[in-house]
Amino acid sequence: MAFKPSELRKIRREDFQGPNLTPIMNLFIVIIPMLITMVVSVNLAMIEIAIPTASEVIEDSSEGPGAEASNGAETATIRLALTQEGFVLMVDEQMYTEIPLRAENQQGKRFDYLSLDKELKDLKSKYEAQNNIEILPDPAIVFDVLMRSIDVCKFRGFKDITYLTTETRIIQVN
Repeated sequence: MAFKPSELRKIRREDFQGPNLTPIMNLFIVIIPMLITMVVSVNLAMIEIAIPTASEVIEDSSEGPGAEASNGAETATIRLALTQEGFVLMVDEQMYTEIPLRAENQQGKRFDYLSLDKELKDLKSKYEAQNNIEILPDPAIVFDVLMRSIDVCKFRGFKDITYLTTETRIIQVN
């Protein structure tokens, strides 16, 4: 006994429509490359700064000012303070020199990096074995001034830079 032909045999192959690929093609060809071009890449620069711990500060103070290095050359504790008025260089907790801001024409006052370079050169010639310097910036100092000061110190041979922070106190008012 023969069965009647199925209804699917009556549909012609030309009438069959496959899945609509246009939205998928738009996604891969247009939208994804556009999203990739909108991605912002971040460039990072790293600067090695050693912040002293409490035990290091106690150990360093036991050596005393003007201690001799292992090779016999004299060393000292050199500190560079960045203030709103300029640079202050201290050697063994004593004032070495103060470098005031220099006047500019219309832009106000600027930090005098050339004088700082000259003073650091003199200090390096006096303390040749000295490779470390402590930098103490005022909290209101702009980051660019700190970075330029570190660059000048590194250029003059102070490779080990210690970043000191000022003590901050929070007072609660009732």
